[in-house]
Amino acid sequence: MRIFIFESDEDTSHLLNHTIRSLGHEVTIGDNGLLVFTKGFDHPEMIIIDSSIEGFSAPELCRKLKTTADLNHIPVIILSGAAQVTSACHSAGADAILSKPFKLEQLKITIQDLRRKLRGFKEIGECPK
Repeated sequence: MRIFIFESDEDTSHLLNHTIRSLGHEVTIGDNGLLVFTKGFDHPEMIIIDSSIEGFSAPELCRKLKTTADLNHIPVIILSGAAQVTSACHSAGADAILSKPFKLEQLKITIQDLRRKLRGFKEIGECPK
């Protein structure tokens, strides 16, 4: 599975990259939420957004993803330490929100759960790609 991570903190990026790759997924890391809307961008199968990325707030980016026809099927995980961001991300359509600090095992389980859910949608033809 191709997973795109929007994370501005370099140490956290490396940790997430290592953890997710250890699960057998392909990882791309960026620090600007506008990248996913670039024409010709190879869309990932899952997106993880830190609450403090460049270009958009996490709720804004999530809302834009969930209202863009060719992107709205992509599961979105938000990493946030602020209660108001968490609430706004729920309203924006985030598929999962992990409150900071979170355990890496929580992230692994969340990725696996969303992957199973996505696979189920694909099997019944309710999801593009």
